[in-house]
Amino acid sequence: MIDLTSDHGGKLGQRAPVRLSHDAPTRRARAAGPDWPALMIVAFTALFALAVWSAMPTEALMRVMAEDGPVETTTAALFFVLALGMYWLRPQGDDRCTWLAMAILCAACGAREMDWHKAWTGKSVLKLSFYLESAPMGQKLLALAVLALVALCVVYLALRHGRRLWRNLLLREPVAVTVATLLVATAITKILDRSINLLANDYGVVTAPPIWALVSALEESIELSLPLMVVLGLWQSLQARSRAAGGPAGRLNAVSRSTVSGTWPM
Repeated sequence: MIDLTSDHGGKLGQRAPVRLSHDAPTRRARAAGPDWPALMIVAFTALFALAVWSAMPTEALMRVMAEDGPVETTTAALFFVLALGMYWLRPQGDDRCTWLAMAILCAACGAREMDWHKAWTGKSVLKLSFYLESAPMGQKLLALAVLALVALCVVYLALRHGRRLWRNLLLREPVAVTVATLLVATAITKILDRSINLLANDYGVVTAPPIWALVSALEESIELSLPLMVVLGLWQSLQARSRAAGGPAGRLNAVSRSTVSGTWPM
């Protein structure tokens, strides 16, 4: 809320002081746009998986949702396109390291979708057993270097933007909500990916083929939503910048600055 009442008796020619209430950040966040599109993307892909599972024969569905099937290939292609786009289309003046870290993470996600983490070595480099067994030392060192680069990107983004992301998430700002939804959806896909093998190996539970097909459909469909949410987050960020520059949020910032400078924004 902006209080424009005068403390000088209301005389003409005297500028009224401007006070911004503490709820201004929350109002700016809520005015920035709806905070649910990412949730809608995840819900749509999950419903798509259920619809396909109910309509297709189990064997045909398993071919579509296979590790090298069309859905996973599309997900990987989207991640690679995003990686190239982030590196080459970075807005002028933006933090180069942030965009490069995001590009590397998108490329890593695309490589993971294509199973490149085990295509060269024959065994997943994400497992500790790979480094404890008799794999060639060159493969181990190269795998460690790649994983260290990915980990460095994650740490950099967390330290650079984590606190602000958490603060904006409490304010329900759209970009923060999208990032949080992306992280939760990623965790869900990993749980789905491991659930069948975990039940079989640790508890001796044999999953029926239709249930296996349903889990695979949910996993691959939700994974497809991940690059879509990255696109959504980038679009929301650009929209927020546009509003901050010339929209209501930008004018509110100008009003705040005028309190210090003594000038009224036009």
